[in-house]
Amino acid sequence: MAAVAATAAFAMDLSASVKTGVDVVTFDQTGRSTFRGSPADGMSVKHQDPLESTFSALKAKADDGATTVAFSVSGERAGANLKFKNLATDGTTTADAFVWFKPFDMLKITAGTGRGTGLNGNLCGWESIIASDDAAGVSAEVNVGPVSVTAGFASGLDKFTLSTKSTKDDPDTAGDSSKTENTFNGNFFGKVSYGADFGTISAFVAGGNMGVKSTWLEANMFGWNGDSKHKLGFGLGYDGTFGGLNLRADVGALMGSKYIAGKFIYKDEKDGVVTYEAGTWRSDDAIKAKQDAGTKVTKVGEGLTFIAFDVGAKYSKDAFTVAAFVPVYINIDADYNDFITGTPSATKVGALHFTDASPIFLGTELKVSYTMGSVTPYLDVKTTNWMGKKFDGYSEADTLLTVKPGITGKFADLMDWEAAVEVGIGGAKGFTLNVPVTFSVSF
Repeated sequence: MAAVAATAAFAMDLSASVKTGVDVVTFDQTGRSTFRGSPADGMSVKHQDPLESTFSALKAKADDGATTVAFSVSGERAGANLKFKNLATDGTTTADAFVWFKPFDMLKITAGTGRGTGLNGNLCGWESIIASDDAAGVSAEVNVGPVSVTAGFASGLDKFTLSTKSTKDDPDTAGDSSKTENTFNGNFFGKVSYGADFGTISAFVAGGNMGVKSTWLEANMFGWNGDSKHKLGFGLGYDGTFGGLNLRADVGALMGSKYIAGKFIYKDEKDGVVTYEAGTWRSDDAIKAKQDAGTKVTKVGEGLTFIAFDVGAKYSKDAFTVAAFVPVYINIDADYNDFITGTPSATKVGALHFTDASPIFLGTELKVSYTMGSVTPYLDVKTTNWMGKKFDGYSEADTLLTVKPGITGKFADLMDWEAAVEVGIGGAKGFTLNVPVTFSVSF
């Protein structure tokens, strides 16, 4: 009897998975767009170079579709996850690894990478309006009845280190000896949730000098390519299920733009002339030199930058499922708005001149699927920004419409597969065609 009890107490569940993918066909029509500003008239003028077309076949997928190998072990009191990513691409193989344990029933402690959390995500995909960093760190989760409290810290380093010195990973301090000491190097996050019959209400906050993520903004808004970071994000969320209907809603704010598409933006004012410059980070000495010469220097985006909210719904009835997601970002920083909208009130220098862009970003995604036996055909339609330009300029400010019909299935109760045809119209590339196929085996 004692042996049986001991075996049950130490029972562990082991699982592993392998995922790989290939882009059978890829076609891109790439527009090389540059901007030329004239100090005489204060205008930022777009110059469109000729388009280039590229074609490839049987190319290993990158990012989320790249080859991954994952392992998981879990028990009642402890467990671990290990995931290797990008194994089949030209990039560097990376890994997420974390361990967790529960010293008490109501307390769970997790250490490692890939622990990030945030507000509710996209019911059609994976994006969210505010999320924490996934870098190496430690978090704790306490559950007492309907209340759950999670708090964590990410160091931003490749090892578990709490440091007061900046590193090369922090572009705000790299290369400036006067700012390398006593810098909080890391991110924090906290989340409080209350669950009841009507659904779950949560409050979330994340911040730090590594940058808070807003994955829809980074992945889908024009030309940002995942490089835009903010220093503080906070908000409230709701998630409720009523029969076959799942409803979600979030509202939040983003503060302190670290950089936008890898660029720092500064506003220079002298003798009534305003100049915006998007470029590299300016040291304290460089800013002081400009100020001593009579130029007022402001780093754009230091305060409250975006108010963001989203609504989402997913309804399932028998074999039919439909999901929708609508994120909205309202840019309330006047200097930032003046820069990205191409307003001719100042000279623009450098990249990121989103001429005719709007201070309001409105995205949509709709996904419909129908299960027939072991296969599920689907149609996914996504629009990055209805308030941007409409499919006519091949620039970062263009609206991108993506239409993706596809099918998922299962083979021999062991392997999941997916095949699709993805067509993109507008955006920075004008036209794209991709035929992705992915396979995954779990055991």
